[in-house]
Amino acid sequence: TALLGVDEELLEAKGAVSAEVASAMAQGAYAVGLASADLEPGKLIAVATTGNAGPAGEPAGLVFVALYDGSKKRVIEHRFSGDRADVRAQAVTAAIDMIREHLVR
Repeated sequence: TALLGVDEELLEAKGAVSAEVASAMAQGAYAVGLASADLEPGKLIAVATTGNAGPAGEPAGLVFVALYDGSKKRVIEHRFSGDRADVRAQAVTAAIDMIREHLVR
């Protein structure tokens, strides 16, 4: 909440593993990137992931990946399988794929 500016009320209302929180994280990361990098808007994209890789809590494998470029935001829900390491690796791959798709559009 402190680093990315995600509202605690949003976390309480939607839960940490949600599309809304993933989107807020990506927008917060974008704002941090603009403040710390010498880039103009439109030259930066931010990606965030939130999910449960297991073993406790929400269903293991539920992951939200969000991308924000200063004007457009996109969130995709994924249901991955495997152990904790597998879910984390699949989430990273999904985030990288989202960046790739964004750049080729």
